[in-house]
Amino acid sequence: MDGAIELYGRLLATPLAKGAAEKLSGILANTGREREATLLRKQYLAGCCH
Repeated sequence: MDGAIELYGRLLATPLAKGAAEKLSGILANTGREREATLLRKQYLAGCCH
């Protein structure tokens, strides 16, 4: 799981940020890091249904 978190985290600085944020927020939520997932969704997915 740490590898996926690291990979998607690096992608947040690229044009693929929205897709990476969707995946990463799900991983964070499923690993008990809901607060971080919520902050990520607010920052990268504002206005989205997530």
